Amino acid sequence: MKYIDIPGAEQRAIMRGRARIAPKYSVEITLYDFDGVFQTEVIWDPYLPSPSKLRKLASKIDAVLEPFHTKVFEIAGPLEGEAS
Repeated sequence: MKYIDIPGAEQRAIMRGRARIAPKYSVEITLYDFDGVFQTEVIWDPYLPSPSKLRKLASKIDAVLEPFHTKVFEIAGPLEGEAS
């Protein structure tokens, strides 16, 4: 697994999780808040699958990422122009 190398990133991590996507693959997900700019890091274990395999796993990946996206909306609030 490879990790990003951004100074101070660990202090900005607001959510972290690990999930098994398939018998062969799992992902470690970290959500960072860089002063209102949110970044999601997805690290594949043991390695990033091929593009065709990623397409087959897309719905499982989306399900695992949903709580992270929800957290961003909770923190950031409604988008400009949206009713609250």
